[in-house]
Amino acid sequence: MDGSVDFNRTWNEYKHGFGNLVGEFWLGLDKINRLTRNKTKNKLRVDLGVTTGKTVHPEYDWFGIGNETAKYRLYIGNITNATVSSDSLGPHRNLVFGTWDREPVDCAQRSGRGWWYGDGIKCAVFSNLNGIYPRCGSKTSADIRWAELVRTSAEGSAPSSTEMKIRPVDF
Repeated sequence: MDGSVDFNRTWNEYKHGFGNLVGEFWLGLDKINRLTRNKTKNKLRVDLGVTTGKTVHPEYDWFGIGNETAKYRLYIGNITNATVSSDSLGPHRNLVFGTWDREPVDCAQRSGRGWWYGDGIKCAVFSNLNGIYPRCGSKTSADIRWAELVRTSAEGSAPSSTEMKIRPVDF
């Protein structure tokens, strides 16, 4: 939303959650796992701010993450509804969550902040909604990222805000 919460956190902090529920926050991997244990019973919508007051989104037909033993592996279906041109979260399908202090460390250190990364050559980051909040037009490789947004946004920049929203399929 505004960069007021630093997302450069440890595995343990991502596991339990951090931030402020009325502002920027990460719910916690354990809580997300409990909410999404039955993967096919949940949908995920990712809202991406592109300009003041304007958002675009992809919506996935199912979503879940594994438990800590499975390194909170990302399980995600296909996009069923979208106002973005392509899928930047799909390439992270079946990848494990990583932070600077937990594998895959090299990916997290290069890309910044906790996210679903692969090992070695799979370090390519198509999306990272936990990246650094862009300030005053400055860009780094660790910024908040949604690769395909660059092609759809008039500004050609990282999202100005992001939200991941989970709901039951039959809601």
